[in-house]
Amino acid sequence: MLLRIALAVALVHLVQAAVSERYPLRLHGGEDNYEGEVQVYLNGRWGGFCASRFSLTSAKVLCKTLGFKVLEQFYSINYTNTSVAVDSLYCATSTSNYDLYNCSWNFHYDNETNHRCDNNATAGVVCSDDYAIRLLQLQTDQSQPDYHLYEGRLEVYHSGRWGTVCNSYRWSLVNSRVVCQELGYPDARTGSDYLSYGSGSSDQPIWLENVYCRGNEESIVDCYYYRGWGSQNCRHNHDVGVSCLDRNETLEVFKVRLVDQYGNTSDDRWSGRVEILYNGTWGTICDDGWGIEDANVVCRQLGFRGALSPLSQGAYGQGNATIWIDDVLCTGSEEGISQCLHSGWGIHNCGHYEDAAVVCDNPNITVAPVEVRLVNQTSDGSDLAGRVEVYYAGEWGTICGRSWDLADANVVCRQLGYAHAIRALSYAIFQSRGTGPIWMDYVGCNGTEARIDDCDFPGFGISSCSHYQDAGVVCANLSVKARVRLSGGSSPLEGLVEVYHEDKWGTICNSGWGVDDATVVCHQLGFDGDAVALSNSVFGTGSPSAPIWLTNVGCIGTEDYIEDCPHNNWSANNCHHYQDVAVVCSISNFSVPVRLMDGNSSLDGRIEVLKGGVWGTICDYYFSTVEGSVVCRQLGFYGAQQTFNYARYPLATNNTPIALSFVFCSGDEAQFGDCYGVQSSFSTVYCSHTDDVGVVCLESEPNINGPIRLINGTTEYEGRVEILVNGQWGTICDDFWSDADASVVCRQLGYSAEGAVARQRAYFGQGTGPIILDDVVCNGTEATLADCNSNPAYSHNCYHYEDAGVHCLQEPDVPIRLMIVNQSSTNEGRVEVYYNGTWGTICDDSWGYNEALVICHKLGFISAVQAFGRAHFGPANNSVPIWLDEVECVGTERSIVNCIHSNWTVHNCHHNEDAGVACTNYTQDEYPLRLRGSATPGQGRLEVFYNGQWGTVCDDDWGQTEARVACRELGYQEGRAVQEAEFGEADRDAPIWLDQVSCDGSEEFLSECSFDGWGDHNCHHFEDAGVICSDPVMPIRLVGGNNVSSGRVEVFFNFTWGTVCDDQWDIQDANVVCRQLGFSAAEKSPSFAQFGAGSGPIWLDDVACRGTEESLYQCSSNTIGVHNCRHYEDAGVVCTNATESYGPSKIRLSGGRNSSEGRVEILHNGVWGTVCDDRWDISDANVVCRQLNFESAYEAVRYAGFGIGDGPIWLDNVNCYGSETDITECAFVGWNSSDCVHGEDAGVRCYVPFEYIRLVGGNSPTEGRVEVYHNGQWGTVCDDEWDINDATVVCRQLGYRRALGAPQFSVFGEADPMSRIWLTKVGCDGTEDSLFTCDFTGWGTDSCFHSEDASAICTDIPEDHNPIRLLGGKDESEGRVEIFYNSEWGTICDKGWDINDANVACRSLGYPGAVSALNGSAYGGGHGQGWLSYVGCAGTEAFLALCDPNWGKATNCDHSRDASVVCKKEKWPIRLVGGTSSMEGRVEILYNGQWGTICDDLWNIKSADVACQMLGFGGASSAWNESHFGGGSGMIWLDDVYCNGTEASLYECGHSTWGVHNCKHDEDVGVTCFAAKPTPTPTPSPTSIKGEQSDKSHVGVIAGAAGGGAVLLLIIIVIVGIVTWQCGKRAARNKLYSTVSMTSGDDNVHITSDEGPLYSDDNDDMPLDLNS
Repeated sequence: MLLRIALAVALVHLVQAAVSERYPLRLHGGEDNYEGEVQVYLNGRWGGFCASRFSLTSAKVLCKTLGFKVLEQFYSINYTNTSVAVDSLYCATSTSNYDLYNCSWNFHYDNETNHRCDNNATAGVVCSDDYAIRLLQLQTDQSQPDYHLYEGRLEVYHSGRWGTVCNSYRWSLVNSRVVCQELGYPDARTGSDYLSYGSGSSDQPIWLENVYCRGNEESIVDCYYYRGWGSQNCRHNHDVGVSCLDRNETLEVFKVRLVDQYGNTSDDRWSGRVEILYNGTWGTICDDGWGIEDANVVCRQLGFRGALSPLSQGAYGQGNATIWIDDVLCTGSEEGISQCLHSGWGIHNCGHYEDAAVVCDNPNITVAPVEVRLVNQTSDGSDLAGRVEVYYAGEWGTICGRSWDLADANVVCRQLGYAHAIRALSYAIFQSRGTGPIWMDYVGCNGTEARIDDCDFPGFGISSCSHYQDAGVVCANLSVKARVRLSGGSSPLEGLVEVYHEDKWGTICNSGWGVDDATVVCHQLGFDGDAVALSNSVFGTGSPSAPIWLTNVGCIGTEDYIEDCPHNNWSANNCHHYQDVAVVCSISNFSVPVRLMDGNSSLDGRIEVLKGGVWGTICDYYFSTVEGSVVCRQLGFYGAQQTFNYARYPLATNNTPIALSFVFCSGDEAQFGDCYGVQSSFSTVYCSHTDDVGVVCLESEPNINGPIRLINGTTEYEGRVEILVNGQWGTICDDFWSDADASVVCRQLGYSAEGAVARQRAYFGQGTGPIILDDVVCNGTEATLADCNSNPAYSHNCYHYEDAGVHCLQEPDVPIRLMIVNQSSTNEGRVEVYYNGTWGTICDDSWGYNEALVICHKLGFISAVQAFGRAHFGPANNSVPIWLDEVECVGTERSIVNCIHSNWTVHNCHHNEDAGVACTNYTQDEYPLRLRGSATPGQGRLEVFYNGQWGTVCDDDWGQTEARVACRELGYQEGRAVQEAEFGEADRDAPIWLDQVSCDGSEEFLSECSFDGWGDHNCHHFEDAGVICSDPVMPIRLVGGNNVSSGRVEVFFNFTWGTVCDDQWDIQDANVVCRQLGFSAAEKSPSFAQFGAGSGPIWLDDVACRGTEESLYQCSSNTIGVHNCRHYEDAGVVCTNATESYGPSKIRLSGGRNSSEGRVEILHNGVWGTVCDDRWDISDANVVCRQLNFESAYEAVRYAGFGIGDGPIWLDNVNCYGSETDITECAFVGWNSSDCVHGEDAGVRCYVPFEYIRLVGGNSPTEGRVEVYHNGQWGTVCDDEWDINDATVVCRQLGYRRALGAPQFSVFGEADPMSRIWLTKVGCDGTEDSLFTCDFTGWGTDSCFHSEDASAICTDIPEDHNPIRLLGGKDESEGRVEIFYNSEWGTICDKGWDINDANVACRSLGYPGAVSALNGSAYGGGHGQGWLSYVGCAGTEAFLALCDPNWGKATNCDHSRDASVVCKKEKWPIRLVGGTSSMEGRVEILYNGQWGTICDDLWNIKSADVACQMLGFGGASSAWNESHFGGGSGMIWLDDVYCNGTEASLYECGHSTWGVHNCKHDEDVGVTCFAAKPTPTPTPSPTSIKGEQSDKSHVGVIAGAAGGGAVLLLIIIVIVGIVTWQCGKRAARNKLYSTVSMTSGDDNVHITSDEGPLYSDDNDDMPLDLNS
């Protein structure tokens, strides 16, 4: 026993040592090492596992992990002194290798008391090695002892006693299999067989009960068992017995057959219900767990190749005999189904409706790709709609409607040639149900698939549906051509023309626009009358962010679609939106007139249609606002606001027929008669007039950019999303509703967008009123929900049980304060936040106006004036933490913690980057106003500031006059009043300052109106008043110019001056600005902050003026404050008579790899000099990069990172704000006033907008789909003309040495269908530094699909940017080590220089390693710069550059300490094995003292050339794959070897990491080499004979052959003629040999081609080969 304990202690210590790099484990506090509290060493201390979340399975896995055999006991310990280190641990039953580290850990990192442990207890275990099992066979002769063989009663040895196992939980064949295999038998014969082997004795324990095994366990105690050891509720009459196969025995294979639904069977049946013969009786198999592997076994047993589909749910009818087996689990290798795991013969819980079936792979029947069709019985025979049927395995069948949705229907419609689906119907409405098999169920398409069988589904025939659930679709009667629509008109017949292309609506430019073009548009929309062509934005312009798709359209008027007309390439134009075209269409007559009856106005009523000369109603089946909008548009309205699927209006008379049911519109129809089902005759037998539909129409397009709110949540941070449109709150349908949509909602409401969760299916209850939005698709970055894509307002096919909701993540709020510098200004200072008990600062990275706005609002100010960085208000003390960095706000957040930011304390800043703000400051007497509750400027809940506190206004008597006064005070010309807290209620503790407000309209301020007195009211916050202001008064000014007529454009809004972004800024915009300021016109429209970068908000973006407007606000632009710009994009103007002033300093970058990076040098007094890096940071670098016309900087480089400059150091202590346009505008100590050396020269890396590149979808960073970043979006590269040169440039750009492959056809998966294909027909020669310097056809101008995405496979060897050489030795293998860095050779100091460093140096030169590392300038002192010291290699690196030295830092060494090496002289030894001569064989290479082989992946003739040349041969004549010379043994050292043929060693070629491969020795490479060419004598001259593409013979004339006679000359001429003839024939076939040359000398003849030697008469191993 002591020995066993000692061994266990040693084992535990070994296990702990083995896992110590992860989390050491121990059992603590027990009587011996087998038991105790489970503890883990984490964060410097031992802690326990929470017992309430530590399961029996976890305890068993723990014992296994610690090296014990079994778990004996699992218990809880009330903890007092132990901290909880792990809150929960989950180990799956199938945890691989029974290793606790494969389980799911949930660590506890907070203080000890703040944990999630339910019962204040930690877990303890008792483990044991005391375990064995046996099968005991009783003897009838009592005088004989019991014996155990391969069958008997199962007994388990535990705690020193043999006990039994109870059969109370349906002991299965799977359990028996685990027992038998644990005992060494091949398998189990039967499942449950208790009492056959007798019961245990009454004094025996029953150790286990309710055992459940999965089949992959090593031991029965690894299975699940209820209660633990010995705690059973069983008797010995339930003792388990097991019968195993003997060691030489196999399971019997029982016959199977296939039966059809009529009970017929035959030997040639290849599909049907599976039946098995057992005990002389045919019976069925239950479909529980029935899958393709099981079906494969059945089909192969019947002689077929395999199975096409496993079928379930009685697909071929129900049997009527015994159900023989259940829970079948095959591996696929069994000879018969009876050899698979199953429940045991006759043991099941099934009915015959679960009988399993199969469809076998019959070689005589070809299973074609799945076809689809639509089946219906409508009178018009339309093929646009119907029950979906698929043709599979020679039979038509249906699809079950479970989970059937619009994405699935879209795939079906597109497969049938239509553009998209209108409806997805989930049960049979087409008058009759389908027959035959139900082939598909639970179909899950994402909507982009080309075929329905490309979607996810369980498998053909796997379904439990009935035919009343048959799925159907209604397809849109549109081709896949681009759609068009009209917007902005007063009726459906007129408006701005918009075209849908590449998932975006865009406009058409008026260049060349005429009546023929307008006619095509109108006809495409279904309007058959005359058309009028209009231009110059008569009906408004497209959105500034919308593309202008077409220009120079030239139709003849007969085309079916506008895109069929001649036009420029898509989006290829230089137009502006004020040139957008429009049309006015007409229609001769409506095929089906409609009218509204018995409504409250002309806008609403019961819908009636005229069919057959009689007016009739419409039954409400599937009638939605989509159909209602088509009706309303035919009546001249904008669309439908709401439809009623019940008799909302008075019932029609009994003699009024019900004319229609099942009407489906796509929404694009010109008239109601074009909708599906209007012209057909669906049955209305199930309808009555109580089902008549009604509609409320809209006069004009609604504004959906209104306030939103959350309703019915348990907190204010969650709820059903509702939006206010036309004075009415409505809901959003959950179609396509995602977390990205939810994040926009949360951001718009001022909560954190991070962690937002979308809720579907009326998670927060069903709303009432209209459903306003449907099919909302956001990318997650939008400021408001109105910025996302969606159907038009009220256009949906939803019900309120589909109302969308969100759950926003509200981060704990933090106090904020301003550290005041000027005591007289309480509204500005350094921003500090209180977190974790301490005040700390915010770093200024990404800090701007929106961030300042959130701070100022939080502090109670009305707005922000300016955001400051660079510690403008002084840096905090070094003891003060920097809490936040990279803060990015929209501006509507309620707290700074709701903005995007780095994790707390995560930053790369110093206190000289502390952020600050200046807020607006209004005295109490001014009673300032502010708006809250809306992300849209100019609207919201009205709040007033009084007595130091913000409060609301009650809506009693609140009207239009009062709203106008408030809006004028806020800087607008007009306003509209809203009541009843439409913009949300204020916090319940906020005061209500004003009530019964009454204005006469002449007041300048709201405080001048009458009211009941401050705080005197009888209201609640659900009566909070609001306003919707319009027509802002926006004064304008010029700043930063040399005179009053030039400068940066700034506008005044919301009490704050802000700038205009230069996106789309041109001379027309500048003209408007200049005229608004009183000048006659503009001369120039400068961009890129030519007059300096502004501060504060950027108020306007995407400004597009026609040039005739009176003010800038009248021009088209984004919503005020909505932009995607920075201040280096501020727009400017030069008005007439303005003067220009230029003359910035001259700067350049030196020493970088390209023009966007380098050492900063400045020209002063005619001399170039450098800049010292004291205080050098990203703001300084930004100024330099923008001065050089780059967008910005992404790194400020210090310590002469681009090498040491020369000449004067002109500037020091440079301190820029970042907005300067010239480096000399920044603060610095004065010209040539520096205390620096050139080792401190400053540098920059500038941001190049589209030089981002990445590999996506690979198994490692060195491979994947090539994606490039351009115009703010990642996109792919088309594989047209894609080759290894292009891939090599990509790999080098990513830092790898070369490409191993250039795959095409999206081998690493297709990119998102919504992403762009940026580049096509890329043409690199392989030497370029960047893919973007190669030839290509232009950004985004391609005709490719994502199935053609290009990829690259790179070597994992990095590009060596620092070449190395050895000097001073007696040969090239030894000498002083010198490295090439910053365009200069230099030495390495021998400080810390050791054999590891020397090994890396030698290997990077192609040697296998180093003999010695030498110090003290053993090969003499070098010259120039000493580049390195303390190199610090581990010895495994490929290059010295990977040892992470400080390149270029001063070494404090002189050249008496230069480091040297002696390398192993042999280059990487290789040999050829298994060939018939020394010139051929399997290639083997010696590495780490062991010979190994090379895998043949990517192996080619160029790689073989390098191998042969390493062996001293001239090259390779053949490169062999697939173990041509036999498979090797031992290591496979290299894989993916890819040479260009010029390398001196295979090591210099691209290859995988040593020993890393996916190969076997049947892939070993080989070579056949040819001899090296002897050095020719100078006398003979070769004669070249050019190969021609013909089969004629050519005879070469040999001149100057030495030492030969006439016979020899004749032989040579014949040989050359024959060779030339053969080469000519081969060139004609393959164009391989272009030149054949012959030389003779030293009595030898050598014949070569441009592909290598053909003959040498001094080489017996190289006969003349005329066929090669």
